[in-house]
Amino acid sequence: MAGAANGVLNAALGSQAVASVPANRAAMGSGANNTARYVGSGIGITIVTVLLTRSGAAPGAPGVLSGWNVAVFLTVGFSLVGALVVLLARERTAKPEPFLERRF
Repeated sequence: MAGAANGVLNAALGSQAVASVPANRAAMGSGANNTARYVGSGIGITIVTVLLTRSGAAPGAPGVLSGWNVAVFLTVGFSLVGALVVLLARERTAKPEPFLERRF
């Protein structure tokens, strides 16, 4: 499920990054998108790896599973915060008047 969502989002993000800038700046939009993806992936993988290997109190498999739980909850929290930021930052459009209430 996560892999399919990742594939859909990566395709859409590249398209939106280019569409959201003026035509003569399309390369800058694409570059900003790729830079954010690679930096975000690198930081995310590093944080999850540190949590997996360091947050478990017990050595071996029980410690890794404990670290896994911490990593999953932390990444879910970051995902929810990101979704909230996107929801609050989206562009608002005025609702059209219903046809029957229009004044001619």
